[in-house]
Amino acid sequence: MDSGKPKSKGGRQQGKSKRGKGNKHKPTPQAPQQRSEGTEQTSGVKPTPNTDVAKPVVEEPQGSTTTATTEQTQTDVPLLDRVSAGHRSSRYVPEADQSDPSNWMDVSDLLVKSAEEMELGEMLHIRDFDLHEAMSAVDMMDAKMDPGFKASTILTYDERIMLGLLPSSSTLTEIEVLGIMDKLLACEVAWYDGQPLTHTVYTCLYLHNIDKVTHPWLGPYIKLLIKTIDMIRKFVIDAAVYEEEDFSCSLPGFGVLDIVTPDVGAKIAMDSVNDLTNFIKELAPNHANKPILDAILSRLKLRKAIFLAYKSVTTNTFGEAYKQIKQAFDLLPSIKQTCNIGQTIPDGTFEPQIAKRLPMPVPVRHITLGSSEGAVDFLTRQISDILKINSIPSVINFQGLLHFACQLSQTNPGIIPRSWLLHTVACRDQVYSRTKMQFARDTVLALPTPPSRVNNPKSDTYFYDVDALWCETMRVMLFNQARQRRQLLGLASKWEECQNKALILETTLSPVEAKPARYLLFYLVQVKLQVLVRYLLLGFPLELYEPHEYLMIYWYADYLFDFHLMQYTECRNRAVSDTKEERSEKINKKNKGNKKKKPSKVKPPNLTMLYLTLCLHTTRGIFRFLAALKTAHILSDRPFPFGSEQSRFEQRFHVFSKFSYPPRIEYSQFCKTANYSAYSTHLTHHNANVTDITQIPTEDIPKWQRLLVTNAVNADLLSKLTDLGSWQTRLGNLHFDFNLNPYFPTITFKH
Repeated sequence: MDSGKPKSKGGRQQGKSKRGKGNKHKPTPQAPQQRSEGTEQTSGVKPTPNTDVAKPVVEEPQGSTTTATTEQTQTDVPLLDRVSAGHRSSRYVPEADQSDPSNWMDVSDLLVKSAEEMELGEMLHIRDFDLHEAMSAVDMMDAKMDPGFKASTILTYDERIMLGLLPSSSTLTEIEVLGIMDKLLACEVAWYDGQPLTHTVYTCLYLHNIDKVTHPWLGPYIKLLIKTIDMIRKFVIDAAVYEEEDFSCSLPGFGVLDIVTPDVGAKIAMDSVNDLTNFIKELAPNHANKPILDAILSRLKLRKAIFLAYKSVTTNTFGEAYKQIKQAFDLLPSIKQTCNIGQTIPDGTFEPQIAKRLPMPVPVRHITLGSSEGAVDFLTRQISDILKINSIPSVINFQGLLHFACQLSQTNPGIIPRSWLLHTVACRDQVYSRTKMQFARDTVLALPTPPSRVNNPKSDTYFYDVDALWCETMRVMLFNQARQRRQLLGLASKWEECQNKALILETTLSPVEAKPARYLLFYLVQVKLQVLVRYLLLGFPLELYEPHEYLMIYWYADYLFDFHLMQYTECRNRAVSDTKEERSEKINKKNKGNKKKKPSKVKPPNLTMLYLTLCLHTTRGIFRFLAALKTAHILSDRPFPFGSEQSRFEQRFHVFSKFSYPPRIEYSQFCKTANYSAYSTHLTHHNANVTDITQIPTEDIPKWQRLLVTNAVNADLLSKLTDLGSWQTRLGNLHFDFNLNPYFPTITFKH
């Protein structure tokens, strides 16, 4: 560093220092040079192979002078960068002897002196330091970040056995085996919930040396558990609907997951259950250990059923898989009743910090495991969701599958049920004994669409595209809600791109019609509208909207539902007419002379129209309720410190402007149509017909009915009290409750 350069206040150089890629110097094994007063005597640091990377930047103290000779300048290399806002300065220190890797050099004085000179907001680092390294860096001597901190105090399985701190598995009592099984179940459930294996299942030291676990019931249980984990891990990875917050697929660093093959595991499961069953039969009916042995047997049966279920999934025999899952579900109530028995676990069996001693050490995180009863409840909910998926064969098309996936997503299921659903409907060539192509044709026929359009060979390319988009749509719908919302707009854009191909196809299929019916085109528009509505409504469970924004959100949702229902009704009416004409022509050709008419069948209600009508009326009723609340000054306006209502409107809905359908709505249109004064005091709550909505096959209809009735009663009460001027003293504060439905609130008043 040239001492003749001007320096700013505090000894900082003016401007930025040059990185100087050409300053490469050969190391010399000479002793460190002494600096003049004001500089540190550095004994260096351990050399790095790339000397061009470790280039210094620490400023000289104010008033110091540099008397380094030419020889010193050649042997000095940059060590550290000192960075503040818009400023970089450097300090050079002698380089260590690279010929001896063990020659460490003390740089403590340099760091201490630099810390005295640095100000708040500055950082000292080597030149190649970046944000990625900052995220993956290890905070040395920090118990939470440094996996090697006090690692020698953590004893492994072999060390504990050698010191007599852990009993051999062959000496475990029945009550201890039951306690270990229950805690392993709690650890397994924690892994299902997104925690890593190193902090859950592999905290049990018996899993680290399975060959030495010779207990006749604990040994098979552990082997089946490990192989089940291996199959579930591959099962979830293949489905690819998980994110880092959903599931941890990392391994602890040693390949114990392949301890047994699926066929060997099935034999172990059968033999262990049969052996224990025969052993219990030989005991006296009043034997003291019989309740404990029965509890162990139920847990072995549970482990066997889950293992065989995932073994069947690997071979795509889902019928057998659901049969085994049902057996596991039936075992859970009896297991929960005996959870209070297994409370005795030998000391040292579970080591929460064993991750420090694994072949690939990882920082230890504090994880609170739930109780064994809580683990059984978690499995009950998880298996119940899986069994619901088995009812999908009653769904006749992709539209029903999409509705089922959205309903399943409302309950925030774990990664396992979501992976089951995707493997069931999208990861195979067939969907319930029908090819995906035929399933796509059945979906469009259910619009309804004239069969001549669907079965035309020219439409094969169209259905190939629909099939591919549907698989991707199902995958997106099975991500967690936060990740799902990020991908919905991109998904809607792909459906929009497919519309152009469909428009060309429709023109070729009906060239003589003045106004050809766009059945294939409208189907794509219908799915895109569903995706856009879901994008808008997902903001409520994700808590992205403030209450003062609810008016504009439900106003726009009302517009989307109304546009969707109008387009669907128009296209369906024309399709019904065209389909009747085609069928009548065929019947007339077959039955020329037969004038007998067959009695007309009673048609079932159109579920799509019922559901759209229900959503439209619910949305419109909530909007009117909110408008009346705003007119009565009960729903207060929140100031926009960084904008206005118009900027917030444009921010919320500008994403819809890039789509051709539905047409874009401007803020001026919102101001004209959202007339709050029309709902001033006498409020007419727009309600859905309760008799009609009961025909929709969904479990949420009773809750939906409660929501509609509660809002209607509260709206009527508000209208009466507003006339009396006593709403605030009689009602209390406004409250939005989303417990009955994640997208539509129950509007109540609480003191």
